[in-house]
Amino acid sequence: MMQLRGGRQVTKKVSSANEPPRLRKTLEGIVAWFNAPPAKGRRFLDGYEGAIACAAMVLCSIAIYTAVATSAGQAGGKRLIVFPIDRHYGQLYTRPVGVGKSFEGADANKGWRYLAEAQGRVEIPANVELMLRLRERDLSFLKAFRNDTFANLNCANLGLRDEDAEYLRYATQLRALDLAENPQLTDRCLAYLAEAEKLEWLSLDGTGVSGSSVSANAFASMENLQYFSANNSPFEDAGVAHLSECTKLKMLQLERTMVTDESARLLPLLVQIEALSFADTRVGRGLLSRLGSLPQLRYLNVGGTLMTDSDVRYLTLLPQIRFVNLDRTRITNAALPLLQCCMGMQSVSVNGTAITPFALTARLPSDIPRIFRTREGRAQSSSVKGEEGLTSETASIES
Repeated sequence: MMQLRGGRQVTKKVSSANEPPRLRKTLEGIVAWFNAPPAKGRRFLDGYEGAIACAAMVLCSIAIYTAVATSAGQAGGKRLIVFPIDRHYGQLYTRPVGVGKSFEGADANKGWRYLAEAQGRVEIPANVELMLRLRERDLSFLKAFRNDTFANLNCANLGLRDEDAEYLRYATQLRALDLAENPQLTDRCLAYLAEAEKLEWLSLDGTGVSGSSVSANAFASMENLQYFSANNSPFEDAGVAHLSECTKLKMLQLERTMVTDESARLLPLLVQIEALSFADTRVGRGLLSRLGSLPQLRYLNVGGTLMTDSDVRYLTLLPQIRFVNLDRTRITNAALPLLQCCMGMQSVSVNGTAITPFALTARLPSDIPRIFRTREGRAQSSSVKGEEGLTSETASIES
């Protein structure tokens, strides 16, 4: 806006929260120049001063237009990212924003489509989020990118060490991170995720992470974490204690870890849990006795644990339970009447137990739509409807 002040034509700056700091500083300098008191005895701008003023106004207009256009391009238009031309970092994948709003289940790769190799200049389409599947352990390039460039980083099986993971602190807006099968990673690597507040999906399968006190701050900051897996690792009860602060957790997989019944004491804090897997751990009846406080629990895998017939009665207290894996536990035919009381059950796997095919046929009424698997590997169904109830979703929670 133009107005006269002291014989000069002055442009008032209209401030905007969207202006970049350098642009704002430039505008303030120009306004200060206009507002400077005129030389004594002059009331009008000299010719050259007017020309400079007009040129400055044109340049400001161009700068403002460019800033707005850039902002709009970042919000919904195409964008360009640049990797070093002499290195091949991996593959880039995209998916529309809003597809898979939450990373459901065990698969964080749902809906992604291959875009390009992560090398040189890559144009990213509008309204998509980006996943990078890495092929080498050098993560230093992350320093050159904005912290929200990638929604998903797949760093599985790269031979990462704790010092390599340091560069993850430059990707604070990640929603999914796969660090699986990097056995040299320890709890120290989680310190670099202390600001990953948007992280929803984290896999530490096959790493050396135990969940000790070193990782406490990182887990405390992951307030949006929904899926966590540390299968085949030294993860222990202390780690479950830290995870209990992640109250949005929906899926917890700790197969072949060091957890015991002590972890069961903290499970009631995870009220949104839908799937639990403690297969091949040292948990026993202490786990099942505490599941009644988890109203959303639908999938349970306790295969290869110390469960007995008397523990099965706790499953009847779970109205939402649908799929249970009891493979290689100590249950016998005596557990069948208790399982029969779980009216919402769709599938029970009993491979490698003392339950016999004859008992399945003789003791269960024909109208119960369930599938029971025997140690011989054959599926015994009490009805045709039961056979149809076994889906790929069931298989994902079985060991």
